[in-house]
Amino acid sequence: MTTTSILVHSVTAVQFAEPRYMVGSARPFWIRKMVAIDASNHETEITLFADTEEPLKLPSTISADLLYAIGMESRAAYENMELLCKALGVPFPPNQTKETV
Repeated sequence: MTTTSILVHSVTAVQFAEPRYMVGSARPFWIRKMVAIDASNHETEITLFADTEEPLKLPSTISADLLYAIGMESRAAYENMELLCKALGVPFPPNQTKETV
């Protein structure tokens, strides 16, 4: 498997558009856009494509690992981590429970 990494630092907001069904020239597909906004108000837009809507749905819960990573990359998340943990049902402080390569 090949991994592509996109690093966005000092994230202040993340926006997700709802998945949309598109009809292309070859075949129909689903699309969803994600925008990360940093402290300098720069936007990084990522467009995701899939054959069905299912892989583009957002998870209904967030893991402690992911919340830990968000807190390490975003000053706003770090400063509001107790509130974020409470809203997402994650113990405070969130702990990194596994290493990924």
